[in-house]
Amino acid sequence: MSRVVGEEIPEVVAATFDGADLAGKLGLGFVLVTVDPDGLVRPCMVSAGELLVLDSRTIRLGLWSGSSTSRNLAAGSPVLFCHVAAGAVYYLRGRARTLRADPAAGLDCFELRVERVETDSHEGLPVTSGITFTVVDPDPPAVLAMWERQLDVIRSAE
Repeated sequence: MSRVVGEEIPEVVAATFDGADLAGKLGLGFVLVTVDPDGLVRPCMVSAGELLVLDSRTIRLGLWSGSSTSRNLAAGSPVLFCHVAAGAVYYLRGRARTLRADPAAGLDCFELRVERVETDSHEGLPVTSGITFTVVDPDPPAVLAMWERQLDVIRSAE
């Protein structure tokens, strides 16, 4: 059963999305959930190259332009972000506002204000890992270079 732990982004989440050591975060996947206009939930996989923690309550996102998740965020959908890692599961809830970004970047940018943080743990049944992926094509250096460009767009969005 989850329990509320506050309104601030936990340190493990902030460290994952601080924009540093992207090579060490390659392969880590996370789930961002919004709600479609018809009321159905829409999960979206995200990585360390698409999110950037600004402060204890603010996360910026850069998602592919025109995606269903982007449309939901622009329409004011509530957001549930799930961070799963060894030993802890965190659920961050809030709403996002649209930011202006360079249209040539192909990203829709948003700023999520965290309103509530929950954690989920079960005595004797610890979480051992989160979602992971592998990079096949393009190669890892190309993905890391893309992430750096995306994070620059996210940082400069207004």
